[in-house]
Amino acid sequence: MSKNQPTVFDFADESETLPSKILLDASILLYVVVDETDKAEKQAIFDDAKNFLKRLEVAASADTCSPLAPLHIVTECFHFITRKAIRAYATANKQYVNNKRVTSWEVVYKNDPELIEKLDVSQKLEGFLAALETLGVEIIQPEDLAISSNTSLETQIIRYMRELHLLAADAHTLAIADRLEVRNVASLDQDFLRITQASFNLYTSPAIS
Repeated sequence: MSKNQPTVFDFADESETLPSKILLDASILLYVVVDETDKAEKQAIFDDAKNFLKRLEVAASADTCSPLAPLHIVTECFHFITRKAIRAYATANKQYVNNKRVTSWEVVYKNDPELIEKLDVSQKLEGFLAALETLGVEIIQPEDLAISSNTSLETQIIRYMRELHLLAADAHTLAIADRLEVRNVASLDQDFLRITQASFNLYTSPAIS
């Protein structure tokens, strides 16, 4: 299929050359810290994501592809890693398991915010950042977006929410891709299947469609 037209690519297909630049969604980056899946129906996606990350690392090392991650995507991953650590603690702690009033990990955190320190969350986040560096991922900082444009990011976010029916965080990702003039995005979020309507290429697993 020609890459001159917006296309959905199978990102585990090694016959497809990776683009020179690609923006990574949180649904991809999180597989850096996900070592296994206990759900059989998710195994194909897990395998595809891991293979794609390996391909990215090789391509980045060879300077043939630059994987990019906006700061808000990295922050979203931080949130996931923190939530996972506190949920695991609550599940293993009888005082929470037996307390029916505790309905979410946020309640556990609010009751004991020092869990951030007790559970070495900062160390887990630093490990995640080290893994991104090994992968060759460049984290896009706000100052990287300070280029001349007639359209503000917030206006572009609203536009993509309206035209592609995306939630704000996903529209934010596309708005940043626009600002960086990157037309290739990798995601395992089904909502991103619609981004070809806005002239973006999507790299994903065929298992999500």
